[in-house]
Amino acid sequence: MKLRSKIFFPLLGLFLSVGLLTSTKVQAQEKSATEIIKEMKIGWNLGNSLDCVADWTSGMSLETAWGNPQTTQEMIDAIADLGFSTVRIPVSWGQHTTGDNYTIDPAWMARVKEVVDYCYNKGLYVILNIHHDDQSKYVSLTPDKQQQTSKFIQCIWKQVAGEFADYDQHLVFEVFNEPRLIGSQYEWWFDINNPPAEVSDAIAYINQMNQLGVDTIRATGKQNATRLIMCPGYDASLDGARYSGYQLPKDSANMVGIPIHAYTPYNFAMNVDASKGADWKYHNNFQSELNWFFDEIKNNFVSKGIPTYIGEFGATDKNNSTEREKWAKHYTKKCADLGIACMVWDNNQANDGGAAGTGKGELYGLLNRNTLRVYDATYANALLKFMGTKSVAEDPKVDQTSDKDPNKDANKDANKDSNKDFNKDINKDTDKNSNKDTNKDADKNSNKDAKKDSNKANAKKDSTSQDGSEADAIENSDSTTIAVICLASGAGVLLLGILGFVLLGRKDKKGKTAEDSGATAQKEKNKK
Repeated sequence: MKLRSKIFFPLLGLFLSVGLLTSTKVQAQEKSATEIIKEMKIGWNLGNSLDCVADWTSGMSLETAWGNPQTTQEMIDAIADLGFSTVRIPVSWGQHTTGDNYTIDPAWMARVKEVVDYCYNKGLYVILNIHHDDQSKYVSLTPDKQQQTSKFIQCIWKQVAGEFADYDQHLVFEVFNEPRLIGSQYEWWFDINNPPAEVSDAIAYINQMNQLGVDTIRATGKQNATRLIMCPGYDASLDGARYSGYQLPKDSANMVGIPIHAYTPYNFAMNVDASKGADWKYHNNFQSELNWFFDEIKNNFVSKGIPTYIGEFGATDKNNSTEREKWAKHYTKKCADLGIACMVWDNNQANDGGAAGTGKGELYGLLNRNTLRVYDATYANALLKFMGTKSVAEDPKVDQTSDKDPNKDANKDANKDSNKDFNKDINKDTDKNSNKDTNKDADKNSNKDAKKDSNKANAKKDSTSQDGSEADAIENSDSTTIAVICLASGAGVLLLGILGFVLLGRKDKKGKTAEDSGATAQKEKNKK
């Protein structure tokens, strides 16, 4: 029997084994934008560090310019150990550039890469963006600055994407942070049904810049050819994304999505001025507002298959730990139910005590970056309950100066009633028409700083709820089963090939032996 016939079946089995396993591996690695966002679960913002801008310092010292310590591997370890699965790293680039092509200082690029690697060392997803460069006048939506802005966006993303081109799909890019008309009366709110011309023009330009960012990133190749890129609407608000003039960029990879910032309900999550509607209790009307907000996300994006996550969210610390706990559970449960990720904002600022509802705004500290202990264990556990890698953060380290709610006993009865209402309404859909637009009310009733924060509202997705965990387990089990089946099939063909080789070899040998015997007999006959 010819050699090629003998080895055909073994080679076929080997080929099928390798081919099937390889295709299974590739299939497992190729995730859609929605699948990646689902895996990102709940994340944490490294706020007020690499995104700092200042006119009193420069260079590498900018990382600590706003009072936070230098970022360390230990900080990221603490976040991962608590149960967060994503770190959003806001970065401002402009003050670290030189020349007309905005060349990034190699030392700064190396530092950003070092912090990204801290996260990769823990197996976390990472988000990089262009953050406060609008405050440094590198990015502007006004017509007189658009040419400069376009060049800045293109130059920065060409360099950043090129630097991280080999990083796998755990790295996500955001083209902008909160693109808006800074200083305008419409900076943080506009009438979505009748926007002024300047806002419509700004949104049209945001569409162009998102497209430019995507095209520039894709052109760098390698992993960037299919990397998830998030493209915000005006001021990264819900209205900015659901406005009819906003458009997602065209993308052959079909890997673009919308990030939304939502510190909502505004009067609970951000506003601290009681004379303008602020409250420290999570009332029924706030619950209804939040239900309306997530209904809008579902109807405008999730139900249409548009990849979406909450890039920033949080509730400022008004010494109202119990109320923040209810809000955090409600918020993250909504994200979990919709299958979207959310990244809590952390600027390392916490309330230093006092009666309920007192204190300044923007107290979003979660992890004390000096002690590596959480400021409020109740709040941290609530954030992680439905979406963390643990169903609830197990024994989180608590900063001993901040682990008590001074209002808990004093407001026992009020909290009891509030808890009753909350438990009744948290999973119930409400009438959308009875709710007000959070961002619109915030603009009418607050000063410039309050307006800025009124549109920020965040949510993250589920994964640690029982249903989410079971779904992930089933998905992983299915992948494993497919791999085992492929391996078994290939191995079976290989074994059959070997068996065929042996049997055919024996048959050939037997035939040859018979042939030799016949030839010998004929020789003997001829002799006679």
